[in-house]
Amino acid sequence: MIRQTTLLSFLFLLPLLVPAQYRIQGNLVDEAHRVLAYANVLLLPSEGTELLKGAVSDDQGAFVLNSLAPGSYRLQVSMVGYRDWEQSLELDTADLLLPDILLATDAAMLEEVSVVAKKPVFERRADRTVVNIQNSAASAGANALEILERAPGVNVDRLNNTLSLMGKSGVIVAINGKRTRLDAEALVQMLAAMPEGNLQRIELINNPPASYDADGDGGVINLVLIENDERGVNGQLNVFGGYGQRGKYGASGNFNWKRGGLHLFGNFSTDHNHTNQDFELRSRIQYPNQQLDSRQDNRRPAYIGMHSGRIGADLELGAKASWSTFVAGSLRRWDLANARASTDYFVPFSNIDRIELTSQEINNTDHYMVSNHFTYRFNTDQKLSVDYDYLSYFIDNPTNYQSLTFRAGETESSRFESTKETPLRFHVARVDYEAPWGGSVRWQAGAKATLADLANDTRLSYLSPVAFDDPLFTDRITMREDILAAYLSAEGNWSPRWGFRAGLRFEYSNSVLDSDRDGPLIDRDLSRLFPSLSINYQLGETNKLTLSYNERINRPSFQTLAPAFYFFDINSILAGNFNTLPGISRSAQVDLSLGTWLLSLAYTDEQNPISWGQPDIDRERKLLILSPRNINRRQTLGANLSFPLTFTKFWSSRYNFNGFWQRDQPLLDGQVIEVSAFNGTANLTQTFRFADSWEAEFTSRWNSRINNGLTYWRARVSFGMGLQKQFKNGAKLALSWYDLFDTGSFFGLTADQPDFFYDWNYDLEGNIVRLSFSTPFGNQKLKTRAPRRAGSEEVQRRANN
Repeated sequence: MIRQTTLLSFLFLLPLLVPAQYRIQGNLVDEAHRVLAYANVLLLPSEGTELLKGAVSDDQGAFVLNSLAPGSYRLQVSMVGYRDWEQSLELDTADLLLPDILLATDAAMLEEVSVVAKKPVFERRADRTVVNIQNSAASAGANALEILERAPGVNVDRLNNTLSLMGKSGVIVAINGKRTRLDAEALVQMLAAMPEGNLQRIELINNPPASYDADGDGGVINLVLIENDERGVNGQLNVFGGYGQRGKYGASGNFNWKRGGLHLFGNFSTDHNHTNQDFELRSRIQYPNQQLDSRQDNRRPAYIGMHSGRIGADLELGAKASWSTFVAGSLRRWDLANARASTDYFVPFSNIDRIELTSQEINNTDHYMVSNHFTYRFNTDQKLSVDYDYLSYFIDNPTNYQSLTFRAGETESSRFESTKETPLRFHVARVDYEAPWGGSVRWQAGAKATLADLANDTRLSYLSPVAFDDPLFTDRITMREDILAAYLSAEGNWSPRWGFRAGLRFEYSNSVLDSDRDGPLIDRDLSRLFPSLSINYQLGETNKLTLSYNERINRPSFQTLAPAFYFFDINSILAGNFNTLPGISRSAQVDLSLGTWLLSLAYTDEQNPISWGQPDIDRERKLLILSPRNINRRQTLGANLSFPLTFTKFWSSRYNFNGFWQRDQPLLDGQVIEVSAFNGTANLTQTFRFADSWEAEFTSRWNSRINNGLTYWRARVSFGMGLQKQFKNGAKLALSWYDLFDTGSFFGLTADQPDFFYDWNYDLEGNIVRLSFSTPFGNQKLKTRAPRRAGSEEVQRRANN
């Protein structure tokens, strides 16, 4: 009852004092006094060309320019087919309501004007890098995970199912601003099953504002799904088929319907991926009085099915209030029908010459989510919003094993099975308040409560030749975690060129982990302030310098604390680690955008970072256990450079280089050691346009060796290509070829220490060809108005940041 009362209390915020505000309002009409919708309105200083504010007139011809300081300005209005309008203004300490502004028809206007604008693939904003999805032939038919692999500063670890930004792990993934809470494996598979046809853009937020959770020391990756706010019915359908070593196919779609104050929306996707996940493991481990020296060959034909959908509604409740709700769900089906692992011992180990292990594994996750969002706007600048989300997950992971052991000419057989059932539930409530402060500052305050409950039942049962339960892997773990947070942030401009964003977030968390076998495991309280600061300087119309600092926390996932386990053979296990602690990071970053050139420099100091795939040797049971573990410290100095080059009218290119120096301090046999190295990646894209409707792209990616605690990833390179045909009705036909020469789907993880060595070669399916087709439907004339609104949003961001 106490937890529920605490949760409800966060839905209310104490009354806040609303400071004074100044704005300019007006209406646009033509010579016949008809309203002019979607015209561009720009506010400039009385002298100079710097853009201070931007807006677009609404469907009634009205516009508002908010959060203005007293002073002298120039107001410019423009619209296709009309003459530009300009006037000098004086803003005193009061709002300024202008008389109707009349735009005269341009006598030289064309009867029909067709403007085709194409956003750059990479855009740099004040606190994030934006990857625009819909304009890339190589992205057509691809999935979100493949697109992220080519994004600036992103590294995808498909072996341990982790993402990193600028060399920092602990990345949080959100969809339309709402955090996903899938376990790492399900999250990566969800990204691999998310088609580009449902994505509008991907936002890489290295320095999240205080309104975001402090969790995730690597930043936030926000996936923005396609939605259209226009009246009528419209949407898009996508289908694809492909083949690598095995077949794959799927479909997706989205729709929007709007009439009056009601907006219905939805999307779905289904992905069927028959794939191979093979690997080889070479290990040499010194046990007491004996050395294990072996080579293991694993053949793992897997089926991955990912099916998801979302349906919701936005409802306007009068002129000031609105309510949004949606229900989302997903079904992940992972079936390893007949995996075979063969282990050969170069020197008989415990008198064993060879072991053959077959396994059948099912790993399914059922998820649904109910989300509600209420907004009340006191005026155009001041609003209160309240959110409540409920999320439910159920993970079912049974595995059957059969082992054949060859020893001195004799064969022994055994059977055993493992089970894992994990229900996981979240209640998340938050309240946020936004208002202007004076003429040029906007501030935000809020509070949030996240209540989580988890139960994890695991069992390892030997069925033959002797039946018993292994106590080391049989347990029931329950976990409760409460996180309460409050924040205050402000952003604005103290001059036409200087702007800032500053925030302070307080978080209190209580985590309790209990074991039926071992009793209480964790009862941890953590209270901490997390500051963030960003200062930007406008060097010119398209050039900006940004300095930022933040502090973050990286909490271990629930699947790490209440893990599953998988036997590669009887001496090698992949598992979790409930002893994993949260890590704290401090980061400073410099971002420089010079037109379309983007340069970032970042330094991060992490205490107790979580490092994946770390080796742990149980010398008594003669087991090699690979699991996530804390290392003592990690320092990372990273740089990213992204820029386009245009060679001819038909040939353009993009270049994305990442480099980071990293020093790790892992523990080896209880002693801190130091490992440092330089790591780098490069992504090159060449684009060729033929006529007006054909486009081809060729991509290449290089990864250097990358350190990872006691282990390191080996270098690799990959190539890809895409060919796209754009039809007049908006339909697209695309052919994509991922990892063209099957050179980039090998993930080599190596540990080379005095008393143990292992070399893990993980071979994911590469050289995949996909053919996809997408087509819009519904009222496309209405749909074409959307880019104008998006364009105005970009102008307002540039003016306000």
